[in-house]
Amino acid sequence: METRSYITRLFIVLAIIPWLAACQKKDYDNSYTIFGHAYFKNQTTVESKDFGVKYEGSPVDWNVGSGGVELPEGEGTFTFYNKTTGEVIAEKPFTVSKANPPHYILFQPIAGLPVSFLDPDAQANEEAAPAGYMKIKIANLCQVAVPDKTIDIVFQSTTVSVTKFGPVDTIKAVGRDLGTAAYVLVRRGVRAGAIQNRYQFSFLDAATHQPLLASGGAVVSSGGEFNTTTYPGTKGVYTIYLTDLAKTANAVYFKRDNNYFDIQPNVLFND
Repeated sequence: METRSYITRLFIVLAIIPWLAACQKKDYDNSYTIFGHAYFKNQTTVESKDFGVKYEGSPVDWNVGSGGVELPEGEGTFTFYNKTTGEVIAEKPFTVSKANPPHYILFQPIAGLPVSFLDPDAQANEEAAPAGYMKIKIANLCQVAVPDKTIDIVFQSTTVSVTKFGPVDTIKAVGRDLGTAAYVLVRRGVRAGAIQNRYQFSFLDAATHQPLLASGGAVVSSGGEFNTTTYPGTKGVYTIYLTDLAKTANAVYFKRDNNYFDIQPNVLFND
Protein backbone atom coordinates (compact mmCIF):
# COMPACT_ATOMS: atom_id res chain seq x y z
CA MET A 1 0.00 0.00 0.00
CA GLU A 2 2.83 2.35 0.92
CA THR A 3 4.62 1.49 -2.31
CA ARG A 4 1.51 2.25 -4.31
CA SER A 5 1.13 5.61 -2.53
CA TYR A 6 4.75 6.47 -3.27
CA ILE A 7 4.32 5.63 -6.95
CA THR A 8 1.16 7.75 -7.08
CA ARG A 9 2.96 10.75 -5.54
CA LEU A 10 5.88 10.30 -7.96
CA PHE A 11 3.51 10.19 -10.89
CA ILE A 12 1.84 13.43 -9.76
CA VAL A 13 5.24 15.18 -9.37
CA LEU A 14 6.37 14.04 -12.79
CA ALA A 15 3.11 15.26 -14.27
CA ILE A 16 3.45 18.68 -12.60
CA ILE A 17 7.02 19.32 -13.80
CA PRO A 18 6.10 19.78 -17.52
CA TRP A 19 3.17 21.98 -16.47
CA LEU A 20 5.48 24.20 -14.40
CA ALA A 21 7.96 24.36 -17.28
CA ALA A 22 5.16 25.35 -19.63
CA CYS A 23 4.07 28.09 -17.24
CA GLN A 24 7.60 29.43 -17.03
CA LYS A 25 7.94 29.40 -20.80
CA LYS A 26 4.61 31.18 -21.15
CA ASP A 27 5.73 33.92 -18.73
CA TYR A 28 8.95 34.36 -20.72
CA ASP A 29 7.12 34.56 -24.04
CA ASN A 30 4.84 37.29 -22.72
CA SER A 31 7.77 39.72 -22.54
CA TYR A 32 8.52 41.60 -25.76
CA THR A 33 10.62 44.49 -27.09
CA ILE A 34 9.11 47.60 -28.62
CA PHE A 35 10.95 48.61 -31.76
CA GLY A 36 11.19 52.17 -33.01
CA HIS A 37 12.91 54.09 -35.77
CA ALA A 38 15.32 56.91 -36.42
CA TYR A 39 15.87 58.55 -39.82
CA PHE A 40 19.11 60.02 -41.14
CA LYS A 41 19.34 61.51 -44.63
CA ASN A 42 22.88 61.36 -45.92
CA GLN A 43 23.99 64.69 -47.37
CA THR A 44 27.68 64.30 -46.63
CA THR A 45 30.69 63.85 -48.89
CA VAL A 46 30.49 60.09 -48.29
CA GLU A 47 28.49 58.38 -51.04
CA SER A 48 25.39 56.56 -49.82
CA LYS A 49 26.79 53.19 -50.93
CA ASP A 50 29.68 53.74 -48.48
CA PHE A 51 27.63 55.40 -45.73
CA GLY A 52 27.39 53.22 -42.63
CA VAL A 53 25.62 53.50 -39.28
CA LYS A 54 26.56 51.91 -35.97
CA TYR A 55 24.46 51.85 -32.81
CA GLU A 56 26.32 51.44 -29.53
CA GLY A 57 29.35 50.31 -31.53
CA SER A 58 27.62 47.66 -33.66
CA PRO A 59 26.71 48.09 -37.35
CA VAL A 60 22.98 48.34 -38.10
CA ASP A 61 21.04 48.23 -41.36
CA TRP A 62 20.48 51.71 -42.80
CA ASN A 63 17.82 51.99 -45.51
CA VAL A 64 19.28 54.09 -48.33
CA GLY A 65 15.83 55.03 -49.62
CA SER A 66 14.09 56.09 -46.40
CA GLY A 67 17.22 56.81 -44.38
CA GLY A 68 15.70 54.75 -41.57
CA VAL A 69 17.06 52.32 -39.01
CA GLU A 70 14.93 50.01 -36.84
CA LEU A 71 16.06 49.37 -33.26
CA PRO A 72 14.63 48.80 -29.76
CA GLU A 73 13.22 52.01 -28.29
CA GLY A 74 15.53 54.06 -26.09
CA GLU A 75 18.52 56.36 -26.21
CA GLY A 76 21.85 55.26 -27.61
CA THR A 77 24.88 56.60 -29.42
CA PHE A 78 24.93 56.52 -33.21
CA THR A 79 28.19 56.50 -35.13
CA PHE A 80 28.22 57.45 -38.81
CA TYR A 81 31.18 56.25 -40.82
CA ASN A 82 32.63 55.39 -44.22
CA LYS A 83 32.23 51.64 -44.65
CA THR A 84 35.09 51.50 -47.16
CA THR A 85 37.73 53.44 -45.21
CA GLY A 86 36.37 52.99 -41.68
CA GLU A 87 36.60 56.75 -41.10
CA VAL A 88 34.14 58.08 -38.52
CA ILE A 89 32.42 61.24 -39.81
CA ALA A 90 30.08 61.94 -36.87
CA GLU A 91 28.84 60.59 -33.58
CA LYS A 92 25.79 61.63 -31.59
CA PRO A 93 23.24 60.19 -29.12
CA PHE A 94 19.60 59.94 -30.26
CA THR A 95 16.40 58.50 -28.85
CA VAL A 96 14.88 55.77 -31.00
CA SER A 97 11.10 55.99 -30.85
CA LYS A 98 8.07 54.32 -32.39
CA ALA A 99 5.70 57.25 -31.82
CA ASN A 100 8.11 60.14 -32.50
CA PRO A 101 11.14 58.91 -34.42
CA PRO A 102 13.88 61.53 -34.89
CA HIS A 103 14.54 62.84 -38.41
CA TYR A 104 17.83 64.53 -39.30
CA ILE A 105 19.87 65.53 -42.31
CA LEU A 106 23.57 64.87 -41.94
CA PHE A 107 24.99 67.91 -43.71
CA GLN A 108 28.62 68.05 -44.79
CA PRO A 109 29.02 70.03 -48.02
CA ILE A 110 32.82 69.75 -48.14
CA ALA A 111 35.13 66.93 -47.07
CA GLY A 112 36.88 67.67 -43.80
CA LEU A 113 34.18 69.97 -42.44
CA PRO A 114 32.31 68.80 -39.32
CA VAL A 115 28.91 67.22 -39.91
CA SER A 116 25.86 69.28 -38.91
CA PHE A 117 22.59 67.62 -37.89
CA LEU A 118 19.79 69.58 -39.52
CA ASP A 119 16.03 69.46 -39.11
CA PRO A 120 14.41 68.51 -42.46
CA ASP A 121 11.50 70.81 -41.52
CA ALA A 122 13.73 73.79 -40.79
CA GLN A 123 11.72 76.01 -43.16
CA ALA A 124 8.28 74.83 -42.06
CA ASN A 125 7.46 78.05 -40.22
CA GLU A 126 8.94 80.38 -42.82
CA GLU A 127 6.27 82.52 -44.51
CA ALA A 128 5.74 82.11 -48.24
CA ALA A 129 7.33 84.52 -50.68
CA PRO A 130 4.98 87.10 -52.24
CA ALA A 131 3.80 86.60 -55.81
CA GLY A 132 6.56 87.10 -58.35
CA TYR A 133 9.33 86.46 -55.80
CA MET A 134 11.32 83.70 -54.14
CA LYS A 135 12.77 83.76 -50.64
CA ILE A 136 16.38 82.66 -50.90
CA LYS A 137 18.90 81.86 -48.18
CA ILE A 138 22.28 81.31 -49.79
CA ALA A 139 25.94 80.89 -48.88
CA ASN A 140 29.08 80.64 -50.99
CA LEU A 141 30.96 77.54 -49.86
CA CYS A 142 33.33 77.44 -52.83
CA GLN A 143 36.88 76.78 -51.67
CA VAL A 144 38.76 77.49 -54.89
CA ALA A 145 36.75 79.17 -57.64
CA VAL A 146 35.36 82.02 -55.53
CA PRO A 147 36.99 82.00 -52.08
CA ASP A 148 35.94 85.59 -51.25
CA LYS A 149 34.52 86.23 -47.78
CA THR A 150 31.58 88.08 -49.33
CA ILE A 151 30.34 88.29 -52.88
CA ASP A 152 27.36 89.65 -54.80
CA ILE A 153 25.39 86.98 -56.63
CA VAL A 154 23.39 87.91 -59.73
CA PHE A 155 20.41 85.68 -60.47
CA GLN A 156 19.86 85.21 -64.21
CA SER A 157 16.93 83.51 -65.87
CA THR A 158 15.65 82.69 -69.35
CA THR A 159 14.11 86.12 -69.78
CA VAL A 160 15.68 86.77 -73.19
CA SER A 161 14.78 83.48 -74.86
CA VAL A 162 14.34 79.80 -74.08
CA THR A 163 18.12 79.40 -74.03
CA LYS A 164 19.45 82.89 -73.35
CA PHE A 165 19.69 84.16 -69.78
CA GLY A 166 19.36 87.72 -68.54
CA PRO A 167 19.78 89.26 -65.04
CA VAL A 168 16.66 89.46 -62.86
CA ASP A 169 17.94 90.31 -59.37
CA THR A 170 21.04 90.46 -57.14
CA ILE A 171 21.73 89.28 -53.60
CA LYS A 172 24.44 91.47 -52.10
CA ALA A 173 27.18 90.57 -49.63
CA VAL A 174 26.62 86.83 -49.64
CA GLY A 175 28.83 85.23 -47.00
CA ARG A 176 30.27 81.80 -46.28
CA ASP A 177 28.13 80.73 -43.31
CA LEU A 178 24.79 79.17 -44.17
CA GLY A 179 23.80 79.14 -40.51
CA THR A 180 23.89 82.94 -40.20
CA ALA A 181 22.56 83.77 -43.66
CA ALA A 182 19.18 85.50 -43.87
CA TYR A 183 16.33 84.96 -46.33
CA VAL A 184 16.28 87.54 -49.13
CA LEU A 185 13.48 88.25 -51.59
CA VAL A 186 14.58 87.58 -55.17
CA ARG A 187 12.49 88.42 -58.21
CA ARG A 188 11.48 85.50 -60.40
CA GLY A 189 12.37 85.48 -64.05
CA VAL A 190 9.49 86.34 -66.40
CA ARG A 191 9.33 86.04 -70.17
CA ALA A 192 6.20 86.87 -72.19
CA GLY A 193 4.20 86.99 -68.98
CA ALA A 194 5.25 83.49 -67.88
CA ILE A 195 7.29 82.70 -64.75
CA GLN A 196 10.57 81.01 -65.65
CA ASN A 197 12.02 78.08 -63.72
CA ARG A 198 15.71 78.06 -64.75
CA TYR A 199 18.38 80.17 -63.03
CA GLN A 200 22.11 80.60 -63.46
CA PHE A 201 24.48 82.78 -61.46
CA SER A 202 27.11 85.37 -62.18
CA PHE A 203 29.22 87.09 -59.56
CA LEU A 204 30.33 90.57 -58.60
CA ASP A 205 33.15 91.66 -56.33
CA ALA A 206 31.32 92.82 -53.19
CA ALA A 207 33.59 95.86 -52.78
CA THR A 208 33.99 97.09 -56.38
CA HIS A 209 30.79 95.53 -57.81
CA GLN A 210 32.80 94.50 -60.86
CA PRO A 211 31.96 91.15 -62.46
CA LEU A 212 34.19 88.14 -61.92
CA LEU A 213 35.60 86.91 -65.20
CA ALA A 214 36.20 83.50 -66.72
CA SER A 215 39.59 82.43 -68.01
CA GLY A 216 38.64 83.69 -71.47
CA GLY A 217 37.86 87.20 -70.16
CA ALA A 218 34.05 87.04 -70.34
CA VAL A 219 31.67 87.32 -67.40
CA VAL A 220 31.19 83.93 -65.77
CA SER A 221 27.69 82.48 -65.92
CA SER A 222 27.44 79.24 -63.97
CA GLY A 223 26.84 76.14 -66.03
CA GLY A 224 25.25 74.55 -63.00
CA GLU A 225 21.62 75.66 -62.76
CA PHE A 226 19.07 76.14 -60.02
CA ASN A 227 15.76 74.84 -61.38
CA THR A 228 12.49 75.39 -59.51
CA THR A 229 10.84 72.54 -61.42
CA THR A 230 13.47 70.07 -60.25
CA TYR A 231 13.14 71.53 -56.74
CA PRO A 232 9.52 72.65 -56.45
CA GLY A 233 8.54 74.93 -53.62
CA THR A 234 4.87 75.80 -53.04
CA LYS A 235 5.96 78.63 -50.73
CA GLY A 236 8.87 79.65 -52.94
CA VAL A 237 11.33 79.31 -50.04
CA TYR A 238 14.80 77.89 -50.74
CA THR A 239 18.10 77.32 -48.97
CA ILE A 240 21.00 77.05 -51.40
CA TYR A 241 24.77 76.68 -51.09
CA LEU A 242 27.43 76.97 -53.80
CA THR A 243 30.37 74.59 -54.23
CA ASP A 244 33.24 74.16 -56.67
CA LEU A 245 32.74 71.93 -59.67
CA ALA A 246 35.98 70.77 -61.32
CA LYS A 247 36.02 71.03 -65.12
CA THR A 248 38.35 70.42 -68.03
CA ALA A 249 40.00 73.41 -69.68
CA ASN A 250 37.48 75.82 -71.16
CA ALA A 251 37.45 79.60 -71.54
CA VAL A 252 33.99 79.89 -69.94
CA TYR A 253 35.17 78.63 -66.52
CA PHE A 254 37.23 80.08 -63.70
CA LYS A 255 40.92 79.24 -63.92
CA ARG A 256 42.74 78.70 -60.65
CA ASP A 257 46.36 77.45 -60.63
CA ASN A 258 45.94 75.87 -64.07
CA ASN A 259 42.75 74.11 -62.98
CA TYR A 260 39.27 74.99 -64.19
CA PHE A 261 36.12 75.30 -62.12
CA ASP A 262 32.44 75.96 -62.56
CA ILE A 263 30.04 76.82 -59.74
CA GLN A 264 27.51 74.23 -58.59
CA PRO A 265 24.32 75.42 -56.82
CA ASN A 266 23.01 72.86 -54.33
CA VAL A 267 19.48 73.01 -52.92
CA LEU A 268 19.39 72.03 -49.26
CA PHE A 269 15.74 72.92 -48.57
CA ASN A 270 12.83 73.71 -50.87
CA ASP A 271 9.37 74.49 -49.58
